[in-house]
Amino acid sequence: MFSSRKLLGTVSGIAVLAVLLANYAAPDPSGPHTTPSSAGTVTHTLLLDWLPNPDHSGIYVAQAENDFRKQGINVKVQTPSGTADAAKMISTGQIDLAISYEPDTIMAAAQGMKVQAVAALIPNVLSSLIITGKDRSVTDLKGMTIGNPGLATSLPTLNSVLAQNGMTESDVKNVSLSTGGVEPLLAGKVDAIFGYYSNVEGVQLAEQGDYTVLPFDKIGVPSFDELVLVANPDRLQSDSSYASFVRKTIAALKEGFASANADPDAAYDAIAPVAKGYDDTTLRNMVKATVPEYDNPQGFGSMDPKQWDSYAQWMHQNGLIDKPYKGRDAMTTEYLPD
Repeated sequence: MFSSRKLLGTVSGIAVLAVLLANYAAPDPSGPHTTPSSAGTVTHTLLLDWLPNPDHSGIYVAQAENDFRKQGINVKVQTPSGTADAAKMISTGQIDLAISYEPDTIMAAAQGMKVQAVAALIPNVLSSLIITGKDRSVTDLKGMTIGNPGLATSLPTLNSVLAQNGMTESDVKNVSLSTGGVEPLLAGKVDAIFGYYSNVEGVQLAEQGDYTVLPFDKIGVPSFDELVLVANPDRLQSDSSYASFVRKTIAALKEGFASANADPDAAYDAIAPVAKGYDDTTLRNMVKATVPEYDNPQGFGSMDPKQWDSYAQWMHQNGLIDKPYKGRDAMTTEYLPD
């Protein structure tokens, strides 16, 4: 939801981003969303939510084990130029599929964008409040400087958490962070970071000292699907070949995520070449912390319409969306494997 999008590791964050984005070629808005390969088959695009990181291990395992090709499809994994790319580019048909988050998908759909979640890749909440010190709580935030990723959802969510603990925005100092949360926290520039991941920043910081990691659903935010696969609902209804591609992609990802969960070492091997800026040991620990989060008791990709409705209602009540919206309208389980 809030954190993979700004993962740059603990070293050379800006440099890493510059290198990766320099190599990123955004699709031509006037051009097709698919391109023919040399073999004459179509290559479809899958846009990540941010730079490759442990959350994406299942995707890269699917690539490494040829799960996409086994489904008869060619998939190009692409890095975005910004965190808002997914909804815009899916809605306009510039890309075929994208990785996003339940809150962002609801927000985009409520604003009229043509986006719809078709599978939950990580059904558990990873977004967290991380505070310097051991055994801290939300009430300790009073008077602290809090770093956040500066997203549209960041401050409204934080303000809701503060309000539930008898505080307001004026009781803390908010700082928008552009290159990740770990370095500012370690340097003492902020006392806490809000919206960063327990399985990534939480792991990095645990290696450096005492920090308290409080996942959002433990501090008053409703549970949500952290990482989802989004498609264009109009294309799903009007283009049978696109709908078939989506089904096959989800089937391939089901295999890749299951393999990653079953073999964290294989997941590490798949993500390590592309996840830049991390120490090898730290990255391996991150992957080990991540792959169990792929477990979905209802089956791979499953999403609960009632939970999406509930989260959308909470978003409206807390000012993240302007008007009431049925969360279930922003998701579908029609394309999941049997």
